[in-house]
Amino acid sequence: MKTSLQMLLSLSGFALIFASLYLGVFVLDGVKPIAYFLHYPSLLVVLGGVVGIALNTSHCAILAEMARNLVMKSASGMRQRTNTVDSLLGELTDIYYKDGPQGISKKIDEDKNFGSTWKMVAEKLEARIAIPDIRLIVELKKRRLLAALNTQIALLRKLSTLAPAFGMFGTILGLVKLLGNLQDFSSIGPNMSLALLTTLYGIFIAQVVIGPLVAKLENLKVERTKNTEQVLLWIYMIENRKPAFYLESSRKTRSRVKA
Repeated sequence: MKTSLQMLLSLSGFALIFASLYLGVFVLDGVKPIAYFLHYPSLLVVLGGVVGIALNTSHCAILAEMARNLVMKSASGMRQRTNTVDSLLGELTDIYYKDGPQGISKKIDEDKNFGSTWKMVAEKLEARIAIPDIRLIVELKKRRLLAALNTQIALLRKLSTLAPAFGMFGTILGLVKLLGNLQDFSSIGPNMSLALLTTLYGIFIAQVVIGPLVAKLENLKVERTKNTEQVLLWIYMIENRKPAFYLESSRKTRSRVKA
């Protein structure tokens, strides 16, 4: 099933690339620019090529996860939650020493600042899984999360380099059509628009659209790393039966260093 879906996605990518090139260059070639810079054929060539490459070269699961990260995740919100949890680590340690895994699960369920990794740790503790094993599970989850984000960042960077390439491709096709039909003065404007504006759109999409998306995923990667390291620090503390005030001292030291 997954293989068939991936093959369909790949074929859809190829179809979108060729369809956007055909429509932009041959079907909509007589469309004139709207408001100087808005030219639908040029935009179609670049966007169709970029989206088609994304569909053709990536798994549907990667694209879906990347879309969720870009639309539903916020690096600033994650940073705020991590800072809030940082101030609660000492209290969380006391609760664990006093009430055990049940107390930890109750605290994490009540406070929405604790994310999915904390909830997983609480579930493993309630299931009486050994703490060293829980630490290994968290480290494995961290590697998987970072690997997924690295894959998504690499995909966006690849698309960022391909967008100007599709722009240049449209420029060449526009010039070829222009030189091949110089006797028709009515076609000079649309062909020049296709030749020049595809390059403009390629640079615009690469720098103004995809560039900030890459930056957002990189910020998410930093915050996810901080969050997981925070969980690993707390697991280390309870694994070695360290007192809760150690975490409070560590937090104050980090705050002074940042200041």
